[in-house]
Amino acid sequence: MTPPVTFCAPGRRIGFLSLLTAVMLVWGCRGDAEGVRHTRRNPAAISSREEPAAAQLNACLGLTVSEVVQHLGLQDAERRWVDEPPLILRGASYYPAKGREVTLYIAEGEPLFRNFNENRDWDYSAFLRSRIGGIQYESGDVHFDIGPAVPWQWRHP
Repeated sequence: MTPPVTFCAPGRRIGFLSLLTAVMLVWGCRGDAEGVRHTRRNPAAISSREEPAAAQLNACLGLTVSEVVQHLGLQDAERRWVDEPPLILRGASYYPAKGREVTLYIAEGEPLFRNFNENRDWDYSAFLRSRIGGIQYESGDVHFDIGPAVPWQWRHP
């Protein structure tokens, strides 16, 4: 009987497997952290008859507000600033259809992220250039909180 073919000495197998596992974990997790910012995806528009899937909204993270507004068909929707606490910009809410609300939150590190404005008159064109860090979607019983920039959501430790 021939011994099994190995490329590591028996005492080093555990170290090699640990290193291999660590590399796979680091590469696998990068897409959820900093890699999302540079990923381009094409989410479909939110129609007045169809509910979006969480994956569809997740695909918008890291895109600019302008891209997301275009992709989700929010250009003509009523819009209101979201500030919390008052006078500190967090994002904007869009109302594309009766009973539906899509809130786009600015990603941390963007120029308008948590920008203070005593008059609540932020520059909408600058907002459109900001990257998305979170999305909240509400329609009837459907509710999604997507991304780290959505405030007041509970997360697993």
